[in-house]
Amino acid sequence: MLTDERIDDIWDLLSEHAGQWPGTASAQGGYPHPYLKSVVIETVRLVLSSLLVDEENPEDGTLEYRGDTDKARLFAAGAWDNLATEGYVDAHLADASDAHDASAISVDSTDLVGVGTDVQAALEELDDAIADHTADTTDAHDASAVSVLDSGGNYVATDAEAALAEVMDALQAHGADTADAHDASGISILDAAGDFTATDVEGALAELQADAEAHLADAADAHDASAISVADAGGNFTGTDVEAVLAELFDSLGGGGGVGIITDPSKWLMSPGYEYWAGPFGDADAIGVANMGASQGWTAASLITAPGGTGDLNASGDDVPFMIGGNVAGSLLTSPIIFGGYSAFQVAEKFLGSAPTKLCCEFRAQWTVASANETDTYIGFIAPATTDAASAGSVAAIVSDGTNFRLRSDNGDDAGAAIDTAIHTWRIEVGPTTTEWFIDGVSQGTITTEADIYPTSFKFDTGTTNRVFLAWARVYYE
Repeated sequence: MLTDERIDDIWDLLSEHAGQWPGTASAQGGYPHPYLKSVVIETVRLVLSSLLVDEENPEDGTLEYRGDTDKARLFAAGAWDNLATEGYVDAHLADASDAHDASAISVDSTDLVGVGTDVQAALEELDDAIADHTADTTDAHDASAVSVLDSGGNYVATDAEAALAEVMDALQAHGADTADAHDASGISILDAAGDFTATDVEGALAELQADAEAHLADAADAHDASAISVADAGGNFTGTDVEAVLAELFDSLGGGGGVGIITDPSKWLMSPGYEYWAGPFGDADAIGVANMGASQGWTAASLITAPGGTGDLNASGDDVPFMIGGNVAGSLLTSPIIFGGYSAFQVAEKFLGSAPTKLCCEFRAQWTVASANETDTYIGFIAPATTDAASAGSVAAIVSDGTNFRLRSDNGDDAGAAIDTAIHTWRIEVGPTTTEWFIDGVSQGTITTEADIYPTSFKFDTGTTNRVFLAWARVYYE
């Protein structure tokens, strides 16, 4: 039975929460938390269990409390609508959009990093902190504070800092490995151009090695001449590859296939070139008067052969070659008169690729007799009709004065080494202003170069006493 004490308890409970009842703002300006639902339900249950229906007017639904009329009035039919039924509370709890303002819900800021005291302020502080954190591109987290899952079990480390250190150590060890960082067969190649059959470095190297060996073994067509460049440090050619340079050389030879070195004395007269050879000689019949006769521009008279002998291998002091010469006065050999003129220098330039400045002769010869002082036994550059090395028409010729060998010309005279009867290599270089002569590569001196005397011939002649023999000779431009 509902006693006064029971009614007082219910009244006190409702009065305590009246300010938080739906429809009436609380003193703090908000609405009750969801826990009020249980209070309301319990209160209503207690009230209902203590109320009696008005026996006089049961049809109007009025609930009558048999006691304090002020408290019973609360449950009249008109006041019942203001009480929170269980359905109303459920609707409140189901409101997912605006059941409460976040600013009306207090928080205990001592448990948060911010200073806000309600949910709205705390959320704003958290939002700002998250924005700052995500915007930090340099130090959002220490790597040591970021754990790694490492599901593959690749690391000993459990955080990013230590895992990175392991990776760096591995990379440094890999980079320092100069012997076996990778097997060549384990390195793939892209080969976008499709040059290899292989797909890894090992296979590609094997292919290159095979190609190189085949290239080196190719003795017929390893390269096209047009694919081989020339450095041409002297600037002698217009072409920059072997093919072009060979074409230039062919053109410079007049297209006839010559090389500019004439080795057949019978062809000196009619063959353009820059170097002309006679000898080595065997005997008079070998050189043949017919091969060095008037029809080829040569003059030969009273020539004999000095038979050769034996000597040591490549020994200059033990040289006994076959030679031609004369044992009587007037024994001579005179070449065509083709050397030293402007046209001859021009022809030589075409073969040499640059303009020569000297007319030279070099010969291996021996004065078998050199005791007399005479200038009509000589060898060198002299005009065909000239019979004395000290007269007009003499460009430069070597003679003996009985004591020394000398270089003589129409106007020049220079003494050299003492006479002997050994075989020597002699050279005369007729330059633009000075003519120099050599014995076995040693300069003997100079004379002034003769003028208005070219072209000339290469010639040797014997006079009264002295005798000269010739093993070989060459006339050339440089």
